[in-house]
Amino acid sequence: MNANFTDVASALTDSISKDGQTTLTGQLKAASGTAAAPGYTFGSDLDCGEYRIGADNIGYAIAGAKVLDISATGLGVTGTLSATGA
Repeated sequence: MNANFTDVASALTDSISKDGQTTLTGQLKAASGTAAAPGYTFGSDLDCGEYRIGADNIGYAIAGAKVLDISATGLGVTGTLSATGA
């Protein structure tokens, strides 16, 4: 029976636990995404998150629109930038 399930055993060995017990030893990769559908997002807010704009350039989107652009040449903010506190 074990010979029939070696592929299942390999998949379980290579899987990541959803409760945080797994330590990643390689890169965590996601799809490049877009502002409307970021590569890293949230289950309850699919148009909010991080995405790849281009080579060495990432963006952050809120409500499907780019609000932050980070590249080797600097940081760009779309909209109003405000600070609170001291």
